[in-house]
Amino acid sequence: MNKIASFTVNHLDLLAGVYVSRKDYQGDVVLTTFDLRFTRPNVEAPMDTAGIHSIEHLMATKLDIPIYANFKTWCGMKDKIGNIKEENMIVFDNDKTYELGELKIRPFSIPHDSEDAVGYNIYSDKEKMSIATDIGYITDNIRNNLKGSKLVVLESNYDPNMLMMGSYTYALKKRVMSDGGHLSNEEAASFCTELVEGGTESILLAHLSKENNFPELAYATTKNVLTKNEMIIGKDLTLDVLSRDKVSKVYEL
Repeated sequence: MNKIASFTVNHLDLLAGVYVSRKDYQGDVVLTTFDLRFTRPNVEAPMDTAGIHSIEHLMATKLDIPIYANFKTWCGMKDKIGNIKEENMIVFDNDKTYELGELKIRPFSIPHDSEDAVGYNIYSDKEKMSIATDIGYITDNIRNNLKGSKLVVLESNYDPNMLMMGSYTYALKKRVMSDGGHLSNEEAASFCTELVEGGTESILLAHLSKENNFPELAYATTKNVLTKNEMIIGKDLTLDVLSRDKVSKVYEL
């Protein structure tokens, strides 16, 4: 296998394959991090759901590595992801901070109709970023956990008009718009003003619906709301939309 410096190479140039990206040493134990490349980013078609599910089985069973989830999520998925060794089933608690090398990771509860969904704070002694997708609505817990994040990955899932005029069943439309569903473009845009007022410098809109949204619309919706609140993109913040099937640029904190 070819060894690569994971954060210094252009990943778009890598062919499909298995790469060793780094090795860490804890006493006599060697921890190896692998990069698994199943397709060439931005060149070959993205993997479908079946392919991703195959990776889940590979990671869980063949590589013999720990999988982290909270208790309710484990209860909901343990019979669906193959045979996992008991020692690899790691249960974490929501709203508790864990250390991973120089980073600290804090899962926090979010409202969604899955088994105890979470968002994540990832931070060091100097900077903090947060990921919050699959959100039915913005709770005080989300506000409190995203506070102080220099960069936020935020859901902007659907446009209400596209959703109502689209092919989803009425029951599914209700589910998407419910408090256990997803965040609309307008709801995301409104919350973005709060984030900027709180000091967030970069916002990445994510988890866009393929059927009920498109990147230009999500971006324009948030831009219009920010502009009305006298917040200027490029000056007060960076605003981008993450692609469903392409690798993003590198963001530095």
